[in-house]
Amino acid sequence: MALGLVNEASEGIGLSNIRTRLALLYGDRQRLVLQAAAGIGVGARIDLPMAHEPVP
Repeated sequence: MALGLVNEASEGIGLSNIRTRLALLYGDRQRLVLQAAAGIGVGARIDLPMAHEPVP
């Protein structure tokens, strides 16, 4: 296990703030997924909506 990580599902103030900010900015169109990477640490994936701008 990586230094500073615990072997249980918990969410500190940092992750809580990130989730809140994403929800405020993107509503239900966003997603933050954390997944343990055995022997390495944690992987994070953030899905955000793509902004569509007209092509000149």
